[in-house]
Amino acid sequence: MLRIKQLVALFMLVGVLGTSMLMVPVASAHSAVPSDLCHSGTIMRNFPSVKIGPFSVNLGASFVSPNVCADGHRVWQSGSINCSYVIWPSLSANQTWCGVYTAPDGSYADVGSNFTVSGWGSSFPCSMRVRIGKEGTILGIWGC
Repeated sequence: MLRIKQLVALFMLVGVLGTSMLMVPVASAHSAVPSDLCHSGTIMRNFPSVKIGPFSVNLGASFVSPNVCADGHRVWQSGSINCSYVIWPSLSANQTWCGVYTAPDGSYADVGSNFTVSGWGSSFPCSMRVRIGKEGTILGIWGC
């Protein structure tokens, strides 16, 4: 008899939980964007490595904080774009651009920077891009 009462109680609990799960409000197209569709963290990309004897040495890394949001229909800039670099002490990075390009139809945003790395008697232009799609997913990260 006790097992039957336990089973009935379990079915009632599942029924209540199932009903409450069905009553969770669904966000409309005009509601605020959930925070999990906004990117405000920092994304890193390593610079190319150079060969020094038998060793491969990383020259540094670039970082970008995108601050963009998406709602499934479009992506947009939601705050300032921050770009920074960590490089070897004898090198320097000169930033020439840090920002966001949004596709005319809002289907993606390319966030990143352009910069020149100089030192050791030479320099090379470099860039970093992060493509974020209208669903809020990172579609790609590229650059030197």
